[in-house]
Amino acid sequence: MTTNKKRIPNLYVSMAWFVVIFAICCNVHGSSSATDQEGLPATLKAAMKTAAIIDRAVAVYGGKEYLDSINDVNLVLNGRAFSTSRSHSPDEPRTLNANRTVAFQKKQENYRVGGEIHDGDYASTISSSASFWANVITPDEVHLIFPLMKMATRGFALPGIEKFGGSYVPQMVVADLLKNRKKLTWLGQETVAGEVHDLIAFPEGSLGGYTVFAFGKNSGAMTAMKRLGRDPVVGDVVNQARLGGYYKKGGTLYPKTRTELSGDRVTIRYNFETFDLDAKLNADVFAPPENFQVFFNPPNPARKITEIADKVYLITSGSNILVVEFDDYLIVVNASSFDFDAHLELIRETIGDKPIRYFVPLDHHGSRAVRNFIDAGVAIVTPGGNLDYYTKLSQAHPVVNPDNLARQPREPVFEIVDERREFDDGNVRLVLVNVGPIAHARDIFVAYLPELKMAFTTDMFNFNPDALAIAVAEEHMGLLEENLRALKGADFEVETVIPDRGWREPLPMREIENLIDGGTAVP
Repeated sequence: MTTNKKRIPNLYVSMAWFVVIFAICCNVHGSSSATDQEGLPATLKAAMKTAAIIDRAVAVYGGKEYLDSINDVNLVLNGRAFSTSRSHSPDEPRTLNANRTVAFQKKQENYRVGGEIHDGDYASTISSSASFWANVITPDEVHLIFPLMKMATRGFALPGIEKFGGSYVPQMVVADLLKNRKKLTWLGQETVAGEVHDLIAFPEGSLGGYTVFAFGKNSGAMTAMKRLGRDPVVGDVVNQARLGGYYKKGGTLYPKTRTELSGDRVTIRYNFETFDLDAKLNADVFAPPENFQVFFNPPNPARKITEIADKVYLITSGSNILVVEFDDYLIVVNASSFDFDAHLELIRETIGDKPIRYFVPLDHHGSRAVRNFIDAGVAIVTPGGNLDYYTKLSQAHPVVNPDNLARQPREPVFEIVDERREFDDGNVRLVLVNVGPIAHARDIFVAYLPELKMAFTTDMFNFNPDALAIAVAEEHMGLLEENLRALKGADFEVETVIPDRGWREPLPMREIENLIDGGTAVP
């Protein structure tokens, strides 16, 4: 089996494509001539317009001196989130409660952010929601605390203030743009809901290399931030956050609402319940919550492949990948699109050139290597409920940073397994069982190896090994019990489990049972 190894386009080509795609998506209109009527070059005209827009924004938000003085910020947002964790998911769309809290001290580099998206019954980091608390000790040392367990991990490096709420405060964005005004470019104008907005591009961001900021032509206020992103089943998409309902207080403007969109699809609507730019926060705000344990987040292990049983292999790196060798072919279970070529090379070096016939994504996440395997001519094994999703995913060809499948499209091959399928060549057996629906997904496979009494799972028991001795938060017990009940309810006996993330080796089933319920509460 071979794969196409054409390279990703030059960065400048990607940036050029970004501007083209962004202009199309946003209906940007600007100058169409090289010079204006007065003979000024268009580039100089654009630079002058950019400077005027930023200067006006600085003025409407209170002036440079005021923007520089902002230090302690406290935000509380409440609203609703729409659909599930992935756009166009095969699961039923849901409308969920959402809240977000942000507190930071700019000059002291203290940050804290928390939030939940939940369905009202219980918050969850496993299903289609997020629940977290984070504390930044320094810009390069971050504590992420997940209430799924009373634990914190330490050592994440997350870039920039924007990750921790700076993007929620237009005053801070405008102050940053002022400092970087020489890098800014006026793209043109767009009209949204009858109002004309000027678009300013800043050469830092996602795939295309730019973040674009919109400023109301009449108000001068920042109304949106946009970046080119990638949706699993759409391809290139403009993601944006819109600020609205501005009111004036104390010489500056405050937004009432924040709406986040992926393309034209609203994902979250927030209302600002608290927007305090003079919060005078004390050190207690940034202290870890009571009873939380903190440990260093271990780096991903060196990428390796291990034969854990005869003809059964486990690849460990950022996530675990199962490879089962049959007489004439291989089955790969739950590979990620990240480091795909490196994982493929590990398989070849260890097992040889035996072809991969099937790829089994245990659930429907777009980060699974479905596009990679379609490009390689491998059949995708999936429940019928995911077929439309994966068909669209196979046809979503990005223009910015295209992958091999975008350059050379091909028809996908699917093997539909709605409930159960057994692969058996007389030497090794692999059984796929759909244990859904559970909160995480409507359809979700467990890959079971009968001779080993071993189950390979995804997003059901992805615990960090250091967390075993840490109590599980009560509000999350329902989900974990549901997942355990689904696994124990399948018609096979499980002695060991390999989650696709977190663990580097098979985990005794008894340890999972003891962690969740002492081995007795879940039948």
